[in-house]
Amino acid sequence: MNKRPPLRRSAPVEAENDGVIEGRNAVIEALRAGTAIDKIYIMKGETDSALGHIASAAREKGIVVVDADRRKLDGMSRTHSHQGVIALAAVREYASVDDILNAAREKGENPLIAVSYTHLTLPTTSRV
Repeated sequence: MNKRPPLRRSAPVEAENDGVIEGRNAVIEALRAGTAIDKIYIMKGETDSALGHIASAAREKGIVVVDADRRKLDGMSRTHSHQGVIALAAVREYASVDDILNAAREKGENPLIAVSYTHLTLPTTSRV
């Protein structure tokens, strides 16, 4: 009987699962798809037109673009083929309170919002 070896995840899949997107095409596709990206690191001094396109598209979308040296990118890389660009995708998408309220209204729900404040008091010292 032939036994198949267990399936192993490749590095790129694991990297994407933790929010790290490496390589020019992968980052371009993430930008096109509207993936929530927190920050993009681009190799310092690189004049490649693809990296320039990535930087300008990211800035148009309000994404922070950081110049990084090769050692920084190599240290961040999980696949060892970052091609001069690494994007950090948001692990969770953020929603404003208005977004949450609008979604509830669209479902016909009446949202109840509770706000809790904790009042902290500092211990006082008294003289005896």
